[in-house]
Amino acid sequence: MGNKDVQGFEWLKVRVTKNDVLLSSPDIATRLAKYTDAQVVAGHHSVTPEYKKQKEKIHYLFTQNIIKKQSIDSLFDNRVSYVYISKKDPIFNKEISFSGLVRVYENDSVEIYQNAIDQNVSWN
Repeated sequence: MGNKDVQGFEWLKVRVTKNDVLLSSPDIATRLAKYTDAQVVAGHHSVTPEYKKQKEKIHYLFTQNIIKKQSIDSLFDNRVSYVYISKKDPIFNKEISFSGLVRVYENDSVEIYQNAIDQNVSWN
């Protein structure tokens, strides 16, 4: 993980709460779980229910050419607040594009997208 990734982590750290849910590749997710107060999809195998299934969903999603808000909402029960992309992570399709998500942060190595979630979603 490089300095640019740390900058992305720091950007998230001051903006997310314990009610936010972050989505990234499993390798990055483990680090995000330690660095922020937010919940992280597939943050660590010992604390994530159905970790293997979550990893499979992430791999499927991030290997597509286009990531749609509807796909994220469907796969992860309308809970994802932010999507963290490390451009150096081999899981991501290099020609990936996003639909229905808003890019809120970018540097040479990182892109962070916000998912406009329904405010009525239960976090329980």
